[in-house]
Amino acid sequence: MLLGAWLACASVPTRARADDHSERTHESARDRMADPNPSAHLSSVEAAARLGAAEGPAVVGAQLARHGGDGLGRSVPVLVHAPVLAAQGGYRRSAQGSGPEVTVQLSQEIPMRGVGGTRRRAASATRDALDAALVAARAEAARRAALAFIATVEAAALLALRDRALDDAMRLAQLSRRRVEVGAAQPLEGALGESERGRARAAHIEAEGVLIEASAELAIATGRDLATPPATPITFAAPAKPVVVTSAELARLVELNPTVRALDERARAAVAQVGVVRAVGGATVVAGASYQREGNGDQVGVGQLAVGLPFFDPAAFDTAERRVEAAALQASAQIARADARKELYLARHDTEHYLELFEEVGTGAVGPARETVRLAERAWSAGTETLAQLLFARQRLVGAEEQLLHARAELERAHVRFDYAAGRLAESP
Repeated sequence: MLLGAWLACASVPTRARADDHSERTHESARDRMADPNPSAHLSSVEAAARLGAAEGPAVVGAQLARHGGDGLGRSVPVLVHAPVLAAQGGYRRSAQGSGPEVTVQLSQEIPMRGVGGTRRRAASATRDALDAALVAARAEAARRAALAFIATVEAAALLALRDRALDDAMRLAQLSRRRVEVGAAQPLEGALGESERGRARAAHIEAEGVLIEASAELAIATGRDLATPPATPITFAAPAKPVVVTSAELARLVELNPTVRALDERARAAVAQVGVVRAVGGATVVAGASYQREGNGDQVGVGQLAVGLPFFDPAAFDTAERRVEAAALQASAQIARADARKELYLARHDTEHYLELFEEVGTGAVGPARETVRLAERAWSAGTETLAQLLFARQRLVGAEEQLLHARAELERAHVRFDYAAGRLAESP
């Protein structure tokens, strides 16, 4: 593709420098960009997304929470409180007889609203919510890694572009200086050449910083050591076709959005917790029995049954609070649906928009700009044009090439955004 062609040109070895110090500085900067760990090579956006979904820092926390949820439901007690055993003893002295006196009482409070069943349903809903949270964490980690990969490739390509631009600026600065020395040009031309070289070197240093930052983000997003950021190719793959999806398919994809699914499951778990609170705090039946040995030797056994009045609900306030929490989560899920619908629509549009922009810049701007630079340099060499006109043409070319690179990167980002919103980014980490 167009991007691959001009990036291939940008990746050839640099030409000899006119200034030895500048050459050492420029090449040492490029050495710092070399990857010390070539085996940690990421070949595509998809590979970065899969690695992020498996090794991303946010995934670890979600996995720990999910493992903690495995214990839910293994032992679901049907009682709220444990049985109570009470004992008392003493000594009775009376005219009818004296002796030790002992009383033992066992009682159990039994909920009337089926605590065991509501707890089992709540445990199941909580496990489902933790599963959905883990899926959402994997999707977010995949998105972060994919975007970091794109940013790193873009930064590497930008550095290659500015590396070539610095080569050209140094070459022109050397030529302009010689022209001034032999009297073929005014001192203004030599100063202009030096200024352009300084501007190109500053842009090159800026690109180095962008690459370092992008590589660090990629290392963190894929669970790598910052000291050995993964290597990345200097080109993107062939541009993907625009996303084509109907309105009905778009509505279906909204329901697959990881954030929407996670919030839906959290809302269901919150609704299940309403039932638990209501059952635990509701009316109870107290059953029990007692045995008493009196000081005169008499023995007494008594059974007990107490029923809570059902028209009084002591859990009403706590239940209402949980209902508010569940309603808030349901509202958040609806907001997430609207956001997902919007993101799917915009990302689908951007896959068309940036592909069109990429093709237009490649054919309508970069090609003519290259030809302009070629003609301007020939005219400058012949003495019919000034260095300022040549530098203006070069700057237009560099701007067009960087715009082409940015459009290509935005096209990749649009596809990542759509796949993430549709819940299909790194589906099999």
